Amino acid sequence: MGRLKKILSEKKLAVLSKELPTSYMALQPANNTEFMTSVLQAINSMVLDILVDIARKSYKDRRNRQMQGIARAKVESKYSGRRKDTEEREIITSILKSVHSYSEI
Repeated sequence: MGRLKKILSEKKLAVLSKELPTSYMALQPANNTEFMTSVLQAINSMVLDILVDIARKSYKDRRNRQMQGIARAKVESKYSGRRKDTEEREIITSILKSVHSYSEI
């Protein structure tokens, strides 16, 4: 998260939403004092942290539900795993045989 947040702050990305009063304040040219700018940057940073945490929690919840479903399907003998992509494997094998490396593929 640190690297992404650094990139976004370097690009001066701001989170704007019609539900956030600070979004309207950030768009007003009269509010461009140094103090107001630093306050809006702090609020934007907190909003960004909240959005990242929500996204992370959602991802973890989806992965957890997926693992539970797979475990249940294995118990019921309904899970056979991901099918091998034989066509893609054949293409990779032929490219490797023609003296290309994995990094060139």
